[in-house]
Amino acid sequence: TGLLLPPAANAQTQASCTFTMFSPPSGFSGDFLPMGINHYNTVVGGAYATNQNSEKGFTRFSGGSISTFAPSGALFTVLNKRNLNGTSVGQYGSSDTGTFPVSGTHGLILTSKAFATLDYPGAGATALTGINKWNTIVGTALNTSTGGDFGFRHANGTFSKIMFPHSVQTTVAAINDKGVIVGGYELGSFENPWSGYILQNGAFKSLS
Repeated sequence: TGLLLPPAANAQTQASCTFTMFSPPSGFSGDFLPMGINHYNTVVGGAYATNQNSEKGFTRFSGGSISTFAPSGALFTVLNKRNLNGTSVGQYGSSDTGTFPVSGTHGLILTSKAFATLDYPGAGATALTGINKWNTIVGTALNTSTGGDFGFRHANGTFSKIMFPHSVQTTVAAINDKGVIVGGYELGSFENPWSGYILQNGAFKSLS
């Protein structure tokens, strides 16, 4: 039996990538964590001090300049995403915020002119993880009763809770300009593996 080979025209080609390297802002030689980038190649994230005991949110513009930000009294601040309008979202608190919100963490909205706090009502902690060009914000909050996380969407001043069906906890990672949301969920118990999902037009699709 002969071996069938695909025509040469159908062969896959290697994708090419261009890397841009940049250093953390002066005075922040600890962990340096870029978290998001917008249409104009403006990068946001978090930069740790040398001794790793504090973190500020940073914005790195396409021209190479970097600015840092932290609300007064905050020990840890991180910016997670930035939209094409120049609005960034993240979280801040008095203890290390990490990827998921820990008790006392507050959601952060930052523009070139001002910042604001956005917390899910009644939650023990809030982290804002995504924003699209319509200024629709998504994030993850802490349920103090269960100790688990739940996702949410905030648009036109209204919060909408997001929980994957039958999950013990759900997180939200991002939203695109078409309103499609992605995140993770955990079924059964807090010790089980996580799976991913897409939420579009009110319908969940598992990515496990």
